[in-house]
Amino acid sequence: MHVDANTLDDNVDIVYRINIPRLRSHWSHRSLDLKIKAYMCKNNLIEPLISWELLDSIMELPLEEATALFQSLVDGVKQAA
Repeated sequence: MHVDANTLDDNVDIVYRINIPRLRSHWSHRSLDLKIKAYMCKNNLIEPLISWELLDSIMELPLEEATALFQSLVDGVKQAA
């Protein structure tokens, strides 16, 4: 179910799905489900974390490890906010 994060209280927990297409020939499409607060979506705090360096790292890992790595970056943003 899709819910507009702008209608939620800032501290509501949501699942934020990142879809990564096959941007390099040796990658496969991936979807990562991250646990974030609504304010992170409202303020676009996730997209700036995405870099080629991060993508190169997570696309080589098994999905569970890739999600955990990205989630650790998100958790760092949550703590800093």
